[in-house]
Amino acid sequence: MHPFYVGVSHIRISQNQTEAQIEVRLFTDDIQQSLKDRGLNFDPRKRDSSTMRKLQKIFNQELALFAKNKAQHWDKLPLSLIGFEEESEATWFYLEVPKLPAKVTAWRFQNTLLFKEHPEQVHVVHAEIGPNYRKSEQLNIKRSVFEF
Repeated sequence: MHPFYVGVSHIRISQNQTEAQIEVRLFTDDIQQSLKDRGLNFDPRKRDSSTMRKLQKIFNQELALFAKNKAQHWDKLPLSLIGFEEESEATWFYLEVPKLPAKVTAWRFQNTLLFKEHPEQVHVVHAEIGPNYRKSEQLNIKRSVFEF
């Protein structure tokens, strides 16, 4: 057990806004318990196709990257889970959107991971677009969306 519930997310959008990479860091024991409650016995040291498929489905339910198009509508983009790795007491999950739509006017990121299990969960989100734009926000159960 640890005294707080915090995750960190990094969204990196390439300077020409053609691709996006997302990294999500969570305490391993928290995500293991959450996934166990969903029928997945997660071990961050093991990777198999069944685990990746189940994680892909869960992450697409709990995480979302939206692009605002020139008609001012928000389009949800498909996230692809490309892997994960354990680091000390945490696990990093790596996702990507290999091809972004053209002429995006704004971005929105949503993260509701672990809110059901831990209402006090907080996610610190860092967004970057190319080398010159950075913005950070804190998400929680009352505010799970970050626009940049």
